[in-house]
Amino acid sequence: MAYMWPLTIVAFCARVLAGVASRLVFSEHTTWSVSEMYAKRLTRLRIKVSMRVLYRCADAVMSVSAGSARDLEKIAWLDRGSVITVYNPIVGARAIDAGSASCVKEWSVGAHKRVIAVGTLKAIKDYRTLLIAFDRVARDVDSRLLILGEGEERSDLQALVSQLGLGGRVFMPGFVIDPGSYLAQADLHVLSSKGEGFGNVIVEALEHGVPVVSTDCPSGPREILEDGKYGALVPVGDVVALAHAMQEALSRSHDPEALKLRARAFSVNSAADAYLKILLGPI
Repeated sequence: MAYMWPLTIVAFCARVLAGVASRLVFSEHTTWSVSEMYAKRLTRLRIKVSMRVLYRCADAVMSVSAGSARDLEKIAWLDRGSVITVYNPIVGARAIDAGSASCVKEWSVGAHKRVIAVGTLKAIKDYRTLLIAFDRVARDVDSRLLILGEGEERSDLQALVSQLGLGGRVFMPGFVIDPGSYLAQADLHVLSSKGEGFGNVIVEALEHGVPVVSTDCPSGPREILEDGKYGALVPVGDVVALAHAMQEALSRSHDPEALKLRARAFSVNSAADAYLKILLGPI
């Protein structure tokens, strides 16, 4: 099993050079048409040509959401429905950490509402829209925003925080290995991305019983939240809609057990069964 282009191409070449008949499975974890790599003209050409020539040679091709699977079929010229969807194994991968997120006391301690976002600080995550939307929310709701992650947009985002006057309300402590202790204390998780292959952190939030507001980006959030049944979906880049959904979510009660139950659909056991079926092939 090879994960993500160009390692998929390397794996194909390795099998040919080795002269073996091993079963070969390709797995993609992104929605390529909206990825940052695909936006680069030369890289996009390489991706299209190599996928269209070699992906048909794999014994199976899979992706982490139905949306990203359909997207891959178009790019690689594969038959519709031929790319198998296997959701990421989230629930059961580790014990839930409900410890204290004490290293950011300004966020974790107090009567205010705790909003959290998790992910690399890069353009596709669109934290700029989140910060502007949060500025609107914070005018009416006593709230603090914690962004966990590191990346090339840190300086620009910090400048925006200063420009908006949110210095005492927004905290960006950097990357953490396991955000569980923070999610356990959050009142709301927000995903503001322009694109996702799946959206692991949405499931992680649901696993802790935390309500979610997400952009309706390709491809995972709508599937995870079941068309909005388990969390609000808003248009990508829409500051007003995002702010309204956040404020609405913070003002009403939620059923944590229903959210936790939904998260269990994305379990390690379910994914393992699917992986074994794909890897072993017809018996």
